[in-house]
Amino acid sequence: MGAQGLSEPAVAAGRPGGAAGTRAAAEATSPRGPQRARRPRSPRRPPHRRRALVRLAYGWGYPAGLAGLDGVAAATVYVVVSDVQSPAGPVLGALGVVGLNLRDGGYRPPRSPSLFKELRSLAPQMAVLALVVAALDTAPRIAGHAGAAGAALLWLVGAAAGCAIALSGRALSYAVLGAVRSGRAKRRRALVIGNGPVSAHVAAILRQRGEFGLQPVGCIDTGFPAADVPAEMPVLGGCDEIYRIMQDHRVRTVVIAAEEVERRWVDAIVRICSGLCCETLLVLSPADSLAVTGARVDHLAGTPFVWLPAPGHGGLGRPLKRVFDVAVALAALVLLLPVLIGCAVAVRVDTGPGVLFRQRRIGLKGKEFVLLKFRTLRPADEHEAETRWNVDGDERMGAIGKFLRDTCLDELPQLWNVVRGDMSLVGPRPERPHFVQSFSESCPGYTLRHRVRGGMTGWSQVHGLRGDTSIDLRARFDNHYIDTWTFTGDLKVLLMTLRVVLMRKSG
Repeated sequence: MGAQGLSEPAVAAGRPGGAAGTRAAAEATSPRGPQRARRPRSPRRPPHRRRALVRLAYGWGYPAGLAGLDGVAAATVYVVVSDVQSPAGPVLGALGVVGLNLRDGGYRPPRSPSLFKELRSLAPQMAVLALVVAALDTAPRIAGHAGAAGAALLWLVGAAAGCAIALSGRALSYAVLGAVRSGRAKRRRALVIGNGPVSAHVAAILRQRGEFGLQPVGCIDTGFPAADVPAEMPVLGGCDEIYRIMQDHRVRTVVIAAEEVERRWVDAIVRICSGLCCETLLVLSPADSLAVTGARVDHLAGTPFVWLPAPGHGGLGRPLKRVFDVAVALAALVLLLPVLIGCAVAVRVDTGPGVLFRQRRIGLKGKEFVLLKFRTLRPADEHEAETRWNVDGDERMGAIGKFLRDTCLDELPQLWNVVRGDMSLVGPRPERPHFVQSFSESCPGYTLRHRVRGGMTGWSQVHGLRGDTSIDLRARFDNHYIDTWTFTGDLKVLLMTLRVVLMRKSG
């Protein structure tokens, strides 16, 4: 029984031929005699956990640390300038400064840190805070003693103390940020658009200066006279392949050498980057007007660039939009269940078996999905269903089908597409693969519509661009919607859709 209860490692440890027995014999015959047994090493943390901790510290630690130091700086200003009667005053001052910096993006890790640039924004904040505290304080610390000169001196000391604390925190944060970014594991994969001397210079800077946190994976041939490109910077393809290249190489930052890229490609690339939630750095040319306007210009080792943020679909925009879509679609399915059943029965009586019509459409990132509608017409074959543009006025359509199409009730099953994640309530109208291929060849901006999920309704539909209307205008309207997306904008489109449907029904 005892032998049966022993595990194989235990048996091996007990027999002379086992690993433990061999080790014991070696220690006994060693000239140094028996050696002290080594303590077993604790198991290392799994790589994915280490990466998660690094991302957590990098993504939340930096802004949280800066916000905390700004709060301390603001509270210091309050304490220096005023007699603190209640902790509410310093807390409100701290929240005000932190809120202003959050609004202005002050806690975003900069690509090219500069304490002088930070001072230009921090000094007015601390000066205004000290002035407000001094003006509102009902018991000034030196009122009646040092007069106006003493009050001014105290105001200057408070503002200077706040700036010193905030700048010291940023200097420390920049040092830590540079050390973290210098490690190759934390450097973002960057794609350089251009193959001329400017892009080669920028790529060399990014490779040599790890504190910028970018690791170039290659460059894009833009037709510019090629410079001497090192082996570490392979040419990955042309501008028409950027979408695929960014996905294949998991690119998170795109650097565009503006003077080496045609303007039409710059616009398209910026839109692709916003759709993929990628950071975009536009390296300015000497003739670029952005350098002399109010645009925010940063520098990479002296090279001017503009940081282009992604629109509202980045960050929390997409998750919030998705939650809203699912909640509204589920609620609509429940509330409209009697209408859905009535439509299904009417279609069954009118066209026979097969209440739902299934059709392939192109959605987010160019992926196919099956769109659902109530059947209003039975096509002759699958080829007709895939390639016929419009069935309005078809003699085969019965009264039920015409009614469903006129009232848009045939679109209600697409609420299930929204729940499944194939579609959104608001977005560009998804199209069939045959027409997507045709329109993409004739309209350069058409494929940019696939940056987001297709919608049951959209900005172009509520403005009458449906059916036999200009595809180019549809693409323009849809891309404008994507570029300027806001949550309130979606609500506006839904209300406009309701108005359009009611007007068509009354008409």
